[in-house]
Amino acid sequence: MRCTNAEQQINVYVIAIGWLYVVVMIAAVSDSLLKGVVRFVFLGALPVGLLLWVKLVRYRAREAERAQAANAVDVTQTSD
Repeated sequence: MRCTNAEQQINVYVIAIGWLYVVVMIAAVSDSLLKGVVRFVFLGALPVGLLLWVKLVRYRAREAERAQAANAVDVTQTSD
């Protein structure tokens, strides 16, 4: 069973939120505030930010290709 693009986007966000929750819990039980902040940044914020950035770049590229294809179809229909 294949997921649609919207379902995949939702799945990515759910996984990211779950991961951030786990990392916040790990950071909360750290020995010191500095260790907690470092753990949150390096285990949570940077990986999730990178994941979401990559997904956003792919989404924008896909939308640009769709717009270009739609433009090409419009141009061929108007030239007939």
